[in-house]
Amino acid sequence: MQDTKLRKIYIYTNGTDMSIEARNKFINSLKNSNFDVLYNEKSRKELALDADLIACIGGDGTFLHFAHDCDFPSKPIIGINTGHLGFFQELNANNRDIERFSKAYFNNEYILQVIPVLETDIVFKNGIKERIYAINEMMVRGPLTNLTHFEVKINDTVIQNFSGDGILVSSEVGSTAYNYSLGGSIVAPGLGVLQLTPVAPASTNAYRSYHSSIILPIDGVIRLTTARRTADEPIYITYDGFESIFDDVSYIEIKKSSRLINLIRFKEYDYWTKLRDKLI
Repeated sequence: MQDTKLRKIYIYTNGTDMSIEARNKFINSLKNSNFDVLYNEKSRKELALDADLIACIGGDGTFLHFAHDCDFPSKPIIGINTGHLGFFQELNANNRDIERFSKAYFNNEYILQVIPVLETDIVFKNGIKERIYAINEMMVRGPLTNLTHFEVKINDTVIQNFSGDGILVSSEVGSTAYNYSLGGSIVAPGLGVLQLTPVAPASTNAYRSYHSSIILPIDGVIRLTTARRTADEPIYITYDGFESIFDDVSYIEIKKSSRLINLIRFKEYDYWTKLRDKLI
């Protein structure tokens, strides 16, 4: 039996002509459904909090910006692709996909793909802590003009003294982003892992660093403690297309957050088909 409960939906777009056109098609498709479309009388974070359902229209970059703008909402999210790859999106911006959605949603003909969120604590030499979040990855490095030096711990065990351009920690969904370009492994969703991938590791008589990725359980904790001259240099953290610079850093700790993103997928969704069609 079709669910007739009124639902509030917030639609986030990247503002391009193609996305605005897709937004108008999407709103038009909802006219005969029990959706109340929320508009921008509140902040994006408040709109996402108020909504029962969120639609994100754009590409993967738009999706990542949406997640940060709206403080990583846990409400179900349907992605409509007007970008390039569209790993996070389930619908294409055509009438067939868009018109199919509301029926599938109200008849519960969908599944939720749970996306973990990474949490990074930057701990300064004075003991103060700052926290940032990411969906795909955290890339940690010093200035590009110098080697970056970290003592690397997994849980409570020192595994190496790293020297190189930097270290990337990715989630399973982030395994196909920068991690893949660095030669890291593609990780199927649902495995529950973190991946640590070195960026241009140094391997000389003076410096010995791992060259391959390290895959560890999702409940693992990675600690990067600044060493050598890096302890006195600024630390750059790049995450989901954003970058922050920190001074006087003692160590950085990266782990899975308690926050989760819930993506709507049609029941026939197949990760390997999407991977083949979009990437390989």
